[in-house]
Amino acid sequence: MDAENWLFVNKRVVTTIRSCGLLVSTVLAGLTVAVYYDWIHLQGALQALCWPLAIGFVLLGVTQAVWNPYTRRKALWYVYLYCMLGMLLNVFIVGFSSMAWLGWLMLIVGMNVYFGRRVASVGIAAVLLSIVGWLARNQHDVNATLVTDLLGGAVMVVAAAIMVMAIWEFARDSVRNLQESSTREQFEHEQLTSLINSMADGVIAIDASMDVVLYNAAALDVLDINGSLEGRALREFMKPINAEGQPVDITKIVRAAKLPTINRDLRMRYGDGSTINLYLAVAPVHLQYRRNARSTDGFVLMVRDITREKSLEEERNEFISVVSHELRTPIAITEGNISNARFVTEKTGDMTQVKSALDAAHEQVVFLAGLVNDLSTLSRAERGVLEVEVEPIDPNKFVQELAQEYADEAHAKGLKIKTELAPHLKPFHSSKLYSHEVLQNFVTNAIKYTEKGTVTIGAMPDPRGIRFHVSDTGIGISKPDQEKIFDKFFRSEDYRTRQNNGTGLGLYVTIKLARILHAEVSVKSELNKGSTFSIFIPNLAERPKTSRH
Repeated sequence: MDAENWLFVNKRVVTTIRSCGLLVSTVLAGLTVAVYYDWIHLQGALQALCWPLAIGFVLLGVTQAVWNPYTRRKALWYVYLYCMLGMLLNVFIVGFSSMAWLGWLMLIVGMNVYFGRRVASVGIAAVLLSIVGWLARNQHDVNATLVTDLLGGAVMVVAAAIMVMAIWEFARDSVRNLQESSTREQFEHEQLTSLINSMADGVIAIDASMDVVLYNAAALDVLDINGSLEGRALREFMKPINAEGQPVDITKIVRAAKLPTINRDLRMRYGDGSTINLYLAVAPVHLQYRRNARSTDGFVLMVRDITREKSLEEERNEFISVVSHELRTPIAITEGNISNARFVTEKTGDMTQVKSALDAAHEQVVFLAGLVNDLSTLSRAERGVLEVEVEPIDPNKFVQELAQEYADEAHAKGLKIKTELAPHLKPFHSSKLYSHEVLQNFVTNAIKYTEKGTVTIGAMPDPRGIRFHVSDTGIGISKPDQEKIFDKFFRSEDYRTRQNNGTGLGLYVTIKLARILHAEVSVKSELNKGSTFSIFIPNLAERPKTSRH
């Protein structure tokens, strides 16, 4: 809003102007009445004009004081009427005195303040016309001294008015520039705030006293705070801890940052006791270049919850460690048996020992092939690039083929492998490859962890598909372990489990494949009494033949 318009809406300014106008009008009306009754004797005063002028001043002052709203258009008419009444008062009643010059000066300045130079020039013209009119009316009394006084007074009024007008113009331009600067600064601040609030990472700007001056919503989310941070001390709400759970002074970390630094080793503990891993980036801020400056004007902090990233890093490290260990053992055994077979062949030629060594090496190569297959399947499942090729599956034939496939392996351990098939099983549609791989994992685990007894593969109808199960009479799984068996790399601490090779990936891959098949997996087990793994595979006949997950 410019300065002129502001004068019309500011209640205090409008009230003051109205009060001054009423006061001046009343005084001028009283002056003309006093001249009429000769209480103030002014030679040459036209008494017949006194009452009309008095009434005119009173009406003008009262109208200005009470007629709302106080608009620019009304004020323009007020000043024009003041000019006309003032001219009449000077020419026909009071002439020109120091009070008259002061009155005209106030009126011209007010016209400039309200309406600018063009309207103020009307006031200056009114002064000059008043002088001319008064001289014309009192020409018989005119002399050089009087003319000089009038011209001097006119010049003084005009010069003073022009000077005040110039000062006002300068003040008005300064105010306008200040307003534009303030508007621009506010816009830039809002733009910066919008930009910061759009960031996914938490941002906190603090001053040199470690008090918050700016922050975004993401920072509140990371720090688990609902209230405002503005003006609060950093150490009041941000209390990180180290890996050992010991508190860390955040202000020391921030003040020590002479250059942009990153810290990924801190943690934050929430009010409910949960803990997150915290990413903290600190950048010192210098608002202006200072040669050899040793202090900063503040800091910008960027915070982010990297708990998942840390978990993935730990999982990756664990993956590398487990896979390296699992690969090293069979490779070493394979290399040793092959070397032994070569040695026996060269020295004794005993084919029984050679066959035994090669069989042991082959067993380890098969284990390695299974491991590589699991890793490949896992990689594709976690990247979401496995395709489900839907085809019709006969559950009777499917189970019989699976039992026959592992009959020799079960027989080698002295186990019986049986099938339990409900009557009237109808074909269903799903991925035969992934269904086979899931049940294959159940069967191989059942054979691996069963020392005596039977392994049973069964199928039952379901309105929405087929429910398969694999039961054994093996070592069983404890209750705590049942909650973890589908986790990546999990292997029970039971010594009987540790006697067999394994990576802890088989059941994890199984649950991944089950989700791709939209299947449901469950397990029932009791230590030393065996386990039953069940999977319900829905009929995907209504689904697209090929889908990507």
